Amino acid sequence: MRSIERRALVAVVVSVLVGLSAMAIVATRSIASAIEREFDGLLKDVASNIAASSDFTSAGEFVLTRVPDQEEFDRQRSGWYWMVTADDTVLSRSRSLWTERLKVDDLSTQSIASVNGPSGEALRVSILPAQAGQPPRPIKVVVSAPAANVQNDIRNAVVQLGIILSMVGALTVAAVAIVLRRALSPLSHSAIEVEQLTNGAIARLSTTGYREVDPLVKAVNELMASTRNIVEQSRLGSANLAHALRTPLTALRTRLALVGQSDAGVLEDVARIEGQIDYHLRRVRRVVGAPIASTRVPVRAVADDVSLVVRKSHRDRRIAIVVDVPDDLTFRGEREDLEELLCILVDNAMKWAAARVGLVAKQHENKLVIMVQDDGPGIAEDRRAFVLQPGNRLDESIPGTGLGLFIAREIVSIYAGRIEFGDSASGGLLVSVEFQPS
Repeated sequence: MRSIERRALVAVVVSVLVGLSAMAIVATRSIASAIEREFDGLLKDVASNIAASSDFTSAGEFVLTRVPDQEEFDRQRSGWYWMVTADDTVLSRSRSLWTERLKVDDLSTQSIASVNGPSGEALRVSILPAQAGQPPRPIKVVVSAPAANVQNDIRNAVVQLGIILSMVGALTVAAVAIVLRRALSPLSHSAIEVEQLTNGAIARLSTTGYREVDPLVKAVNELMASTRNIVEQSRLGSANLAHALRTPLTALRTRLALVGQSDAGVLEDVARIEGQIDYHLRRVRRVVGAPIASTRVPVRAVADDVSLVVRKSHRDRRIAIVVDVPDDLTFRGEREDLEELLCILVDNAMKWAAARVGLVAKQHENKLVIMVQDDGPGIAEDRRAFVLQPGNRLDESIPGTGLGLFIAREIVSIYAGRIEFGDSASGGLLVSVEFQPS
């Protein structure tokens, strides 16, 4: 099932990633440019100091009044070099350059360039044309540094930037997740209450205090109240209809008895009509008056009540009814439906049992399974579909209307369940009912 919170959080994460990625690209370029400018500025400063310290004696010899004091310029082949040239002649050079020279003859017009050093290493150089001595003579000051130093500084800065942006992104997503959860908590609370309402644990939803949610809560409560009213009116109408139909039948049965027309066939027809009326009234009650919110019905209590009632109705037969149902097992639905279902199945088993009827209920793979079995003759496999049709009976000598198992199947179908026939361990009939997880 899709989640608003998850979808919103995914959208935020994607937005943050895109935003931080764009920010990282722009920031990386800015940082690289800033580091290069700072590095180039350092080289230019050294070149300017060397140019300012350059001079020629009256004899025409080049002198440098002040030598750069950075120790890198003294370490041989460190990549930190400087040299002063005039007319392609090296006038002075750093100790690190030793007897080598930097090949920058083709770069006289560039202030910053990239060249290869004496060992083939990549260098970043600053070239400064200048004049020295009196009269002024043109010179060229070249200062270099390892290009790897620039790249290392850029790399370190980018790594630190990545760490900072990652922390910012994580904190942003965490903050948004907290805000989303708090913002959606009224909906989550209402969703939990809707499930409780469906299970019959509560009668109405509670308000949340949020104007975005409370109108929906109010609408649901009004709908539930209206539905309950319709259900009650439907049940009342069904009860009135039952009374209106049964009264004439009772009067007819009494009149037949008074006039001596107590023929068993006529009385059986009257009983059949009563059974048909009961069936259709039950169908009306379930289809029209089925409640939206059902309750959790304790199966053990209903099973005990049903076994007691059925045992009394068959008191002339010494049949044992064995009930095996856990105390905590529940049925989600109407108690009347479960009672009627068990009454039909246990009563049918009592009619055919020789000595024992078993009523077992259990939870299997989150499904409620009810099994009623007897030690009677059972039902042949090719006749099992026949008895599920209304009015069909295997033995006309056994009292009944032929509607019981059909009504049982109708009850099970209302709850999207399944009813099956099989053979019990003692050779009788085994009726298994399975209700879907609730």
